Amino acid sequence: MDFDELALPLKRYVLETDKLLAFLRSMVESAALEIRHGPEETQGAKTGSSIGDHFPLILEMVFQRFVDAFLTFISDELTIIFKRRPEMLKSNEQISITEVLETSDRDELIGLLMEKKVMALAYKGLLELNQHLLKNFSFALFVDTGELARAAELVEKRNLLAHGHGYVNKRYLGRVPTATEQLGDRLGLSAEEVMNALNSSAQQLATFMIERSINSSLIRLFVSASVFEPSLPWTGKSAL
Repeated sequence: MDFDELALPLKRYVLETDKLLAFLRSMVESAALEIRHGPEETQGAKTGSSIGDHFPLILEMVFQRFVDAFLTFISDELTIIFKRRPEMLKSNEQISITEVLETSDRDELIGLLMEKKVMALAYKGLLELNQHLLKNFSFALFVDTGELARAAELVEKRNLLAHGHGYVNKRYLGRVPTATEQLGDRLGLSAEEVMNALNSSAQQLATFMIERSINSSLIRLFVSASVFEPSLPWTGKSAL
């Protein structure tokens, strides 16, 4: 395995984030145009409604898509790691005889175990997932508690929107100790908040993970650091 394989999920994540950012900027510009000229001179004249009428929903959809891309990035990286180091799948977890018999060889069985493991980890909160990886595999997605807390908050907000219609519940308050919302409040997203998340997370969080976390722990799972000098996918700069 080379660094290109490890970096592929990150490249996809950055590309997806760039698309979402471009779309959101376009929506913000269109909404601003409607405010200046009125919907009768914009697309709203044809539809009977304006972008502003639907802007909160647009923000939520873009935000959820962004966080989903981030979670997919994490799942894809874990899949690559387990594929390279299947011994990391060892645990006391059970698998049914039926599932074993449905596989044709060892590689297919490992693939099944890998899929089950990644799915199980994906359902953990980000704080719990980071702690689990650090405890069981001696590496972390984040080594800075501030960056971890920020990313975890974004994930929990996404979960509220996807599974709770955006209403704050006890689970959210328990996992986001810095939350300013009260139980039962409707979560509100501002264009500035979503734009900032899109602008910063794609490069800052991913660069952070590569330079400080993957460089210090994940890369050592694959090859010796003396063998190669990987570059960050969007800058060409060395990650070592």
